[in-house]
Amino acid sequence: MTDNLKGNILLVDGDADTCDMMCTLLGRAGYQATAVSTITEGFQYAKTRTFDLILLDWYLQDGTGIDLCKWIRCIDEATAIFFYTGVAFPRELRKALEAGAQGYFIKPVEIGTLLQTIDQEIRHSKSRAISAPMIRADD
Repeated sequence: MTDNLKGNILLVDGDADTCDMMCTLLGRAGYQATAVSTITEGFQYAKTRTFDLILLDWYLQDGTGIDLCKWIRCIDEATAIFFYTGVAFPRELRKALEAGAQGYFIKPVEIGTLLQTIDQEIRHSKSRAISAPMIRADD
């Protein structure tokens, strides 16, 4: 990651236009964004690469973002996960939080609000990593 880059974000959304728009907006805001359209791709990327934050849509070609969130949580308890979806029912919000997501944005969302939340979450995550005590092998 370069010094100018604020963070690395994985976006999993089945809509190509949303992926293009979000990658452009996140890129202009200083993030590296990787977009994929299926659970299978999203899980493969989450297993093999490091991201500072993951954005999930609810409905995907091969399942739901809830499934993907649960699978990611099995291998990664720390990376922030937020839903960015058009599904606006309170029970879905509860399901997302129960699956391990930190937050839930309903499309369309004011982009400034979304970016501010992403900025805060990534800064907070990085400060936790810096302040975490180091464990030595001889301890």
